[in-house]
Amino acid sequence: MTLESYKAAYVAASSSKQKAKLLNKAMLNLSKSDSEAFIKWQTEKSKEQDVADFEATYLDEVKAFLKDRPLLTQRGLSLESGISESMLGKILRGERSMTAEVAAKLEPVLRKYGFL
Repeated sequence: MTLESYKAAYVAASSSKQKAKLLNKAMLNLSKSDSEAFIKWQTEKSKEQDVADFEATYLDEVKAFLKDRPLLTQRGLSLESGISESMLGKILRGERSMTAEVAAKLEPVLRKYGFL
């Protein structure tokens, strides 16, 4: 298998166990430079997935928090955090991703009202 075929198989793998087996197989079968390239690529892929998982979980928690507090409106949250109401709406609907910058602006406002 080539480096690209290992990458494709890794992306298609449905479980952590399958991914670990592919990683081990790639380390045994690829050249040293391809093995290093695969590890670097896999590390970046894992970071991307971790960020995506965090964003989804954090966003779900924020939505649940806002749902439980009907007096804390999207408009009010927007005004206090300095995030435009349209941007906040898109984030809450899942049309835009929650960046670290947006989370940093939201966090103090949400904590003020008892989040986390």
